[in-house]
Amino acid sequence: MNKKYPLLFFFLLFFFSITSLQAQEAYSFSNIYLKNGGFLKAQILSQDSAGWNTFRLRTGEVIRLESSSISKIKLANKKELVHQKGHTTSTEGFYLSYQFGFLAGITSRNNNPVASFQLLSFSAGHQFNPRLQVGGGIALDFYDHTFLPLFGEAKYFLRPNEKVSIYGGLQLGYSLSFSGPENAGDSYGGGAMVHPSIGLRFASKRKSNFLLELGNRYQWGTSETRWRDTIDQIIYRRLGLRLGWQF
Repeated sequence: MNKKYPLLFFFLLFFFSITSLQAQEAYSFSNIYLKNGGFLKAQILSQDSAGWNTFRLRTGEVIRLESSSISKIKLANKKELVHQKGHTTSTEGFYLSYQFGFLAGITSRNNNPVASFQLLSFSAGHQFNPRLQVGGGIALDFYDHTFLPLFGEAKYFLRPNEKVSIYGGLQLGYSLSFSGPENAGDSYGGGAMVHPSIGLRFASKRKSNFLLELGNRYQWGTSETRWRDTIDQIIYRRLGLRLGWQF
């Protein structure tokens, strides 16, 4: 028998043992949601046929609850922060974010206030710890023509342990430009995009969190008027109010 096989066996046994211990550590507690709106974080000791459940709280106290008083029991995950009344936010791992909003401001070419609309912004990335997440995404912005920004982003949460956390964000990227039939006399080119922002993240009992964000959007581009054969540099400066969800 090849001597490498026993070594491989013990290596695999050690690996799965460590994995099992990590899983037990991650899920040693459960989140107990009560029908009266209450919330407990506890270990499940027993559940009997009479409808009684025995739990050990993190303080060490042992309590019993009837099944009829419990709304749901969810295995706790160490990659989540549990806030008051069982609201949760992620501390690590993959995230998805959807935002839409209203952009209002001026254009450098005429300095007239112009309202515009952001149909949708989609981003995805990785949350490295409770405070920092980094990713990238794509958006669709409507001005007097259409921009399709491609961007990288980062968010930093100042108070991640709170149910409502303030954060600072930054998106940097480049926008492609699309002109519609109404712009037959002009053609537009894209350019760099910068969007600093501040916002609030609201924890929820579901896997998604609600985002409310205020920022400044700076979009560079060009405009070519065919009949004059000229190219103008444009800067769109927009105050942006956006709503969104993060999963």
